[in-house]
Amino acid sequence: MNETETTKVFKWRELLDEREVRLINNCKTYKNDDPAGLPGHNIMLIVAKMADLLDQTQGFFIWHKETMGD
Repeated sequence: MNETETTKVFKWRELLDEREVRLINNCKTYKNDDPAGLPGHNIMLIVAKMADLLDQTQGFFIWHKETMGD
């Protein structure tokens, strides 16, 4: 695939800021350390599962400026 002026390929974590990446990493650590059920327990497990799935598939996104905006 050729990259055009309006289409770019990103790994999914490149679309997040540093704080968001740290939050996802915290969710993954929480999930892996035998969680005790803190408030937000289910959300943290879902975020960790989604991040694991994206990591397993290499999590590449094609960003089309026309459909996704700046």
